[in-house]
Amino acid sequence: MKKITLVFLASFLISCLSVYGQKVQPGAVVGFAKVKPATESMTNDQFETYCLEEFLPVFNDAFSSFPISLMKKLKGKRMGEYAEFYVFESLKERNRWWPKPGVSSEETKKGFENLGETWNTYHEKVSGLAYTDYLALPFSGKPIDVQPGNVMAVFEVDFTLEEGMTFEDLEQFYQKEYGPAFVKNFQGTQFCVLKGDRGERAGKYTEMVVFQSMEDYNKWITTDGILTEKGKQAFYNMGEIQTRMEKMYSYENSNYYLVL
Repeated sequence: MKKITLVFLASFLISCLSVYGQKVQPGAVVGFAKVKPATESMTNDQFETYCLEEFLPVFNDAFSSFPISLMKKLKGKRMGEYAEFYVFESLKERNRWWPKPGVSSEETKKGFENLGETWNTYHEKVSGLAYTDYLALPFSGKPIDVQPGNVMAVFEVDFTLEEGMTFEDLEQFYQKEYGPAFVKNFQGTQFCVLKGDRGERAGKYTEMVVFQSMEDYNKWITTDGILTEKGKQAFYNMGEIQTRMEKMYSYENSNYYLVL
């Protein structure tokens, strides 16, 4: 029962799109929640219209410190279904609203009450599936600015580390070598590594890559999810850095989303 409540609260929080952009910087809490229409009679178009035009403007006004975006899956498991994306600027800020998994603060409860009938309608139209809150690990460069029209690749990864290597070493490798090499060779993309803090992938790592547009995304990856020649060359140019990483990781799940 507690798990169901947790997923339900998280997926509410993460409902749909926003007119706001979201900035991801080191130390931020980045969240994804999988949602779908609550009834089979509700089409995807109706679901998107409800989220983008009715619920999100009200929600993002009431909870402006962590606006929500709706993302539609382009490929991967459950293609065409939805995930919600949200960002808290820090663990402290996330814990201000949810001090423990599935436990809302009094401020959060009051915010829900202020949504009134909008909140009740949300429950009738949106069904939550699962969520993960991640901590954004240190990365170089500017904060990642997520906007409507971006394409986001989310790579859930598992690792078999090199002999003698710790996960702290892995995080340093991402920060100092792999991340900078990736954005240098995949020019125009933004990259960071997330570590699960709560939810479905707590304790596990996920890579997040943001492309500026579908046009930019298609330069690197085909509609079938295969690297273009330009994409293959970019990985090749990363040299030993990419070779080392390929020996350590395996993709548990790869998903691509359009930010609506």
